[in-house]
Amino acid sequence: MANPPPPELPASDTPWSPITLPSYPFLGSMEQDPVAHMAGEMAVIHNFIIRSLNAIWHNAPVVAPKDTQDFVAYCLLALQAVHSHHDSEETIVFPRLTAAGVSMTQNLEQHRAFDDAMASFETYLNQVKGGEAVFDGAKARELLVAFTDPLVLHLHEEISTLQPETLQEVDKAVLKKLVKGRQRRPRH
Repeated sequence: MANPPPPELPASDTPWSPITLPSYPFLGSMEQDPVAHMAGEMAVIHNFIIRSLNAIWHNAPVVAPKDTQDFVAYCLLALQAVHSHHDSEETIVFPRLTAAGVSMTQNLEQHRAFDDAMASFETYLNQVKGGEAVFDGAKARELLVAFTDPLVLHLHEEISTLQPETLQEVDKAVLKKLVKGRQRRPRH
């Protein structure tokens, strides 16, 4: 029996499409040239989030009862990544860019657009984790879609506010301070 043809897109790229990475090479780093690399680095981080949510979508309806708690833990970790990412944007990145004259208003408004729906999904997952609810893949998908549609739109649109054309107007000292202020763990 012949193998079926491969799907057009890998499962990690559906149902929400990842962001097309900038065409310039990733040979430098944010520390070396934040103007050239901020949008690209942010696109990679956003794709990590999108692919995590795609994994939840694909696996929710097929989670075996014995794997429910592990799956719920994965979902909660994915949500924690979104929270951490947006918290660092709202406390470090956006205030510094706003002070430098780059409008972050739309990005902040988009964060608020999915907060309540994401909180509903998180509440449901914590109820399953605590034994107060039984995991239902269809319900998980419904709650996921409610916040992921506006979240993914935001993740795509935010990249345009970080393009080199926008950031080249920002004072280099502000960008250097921004890069220095990022909370990073040592690389291994």
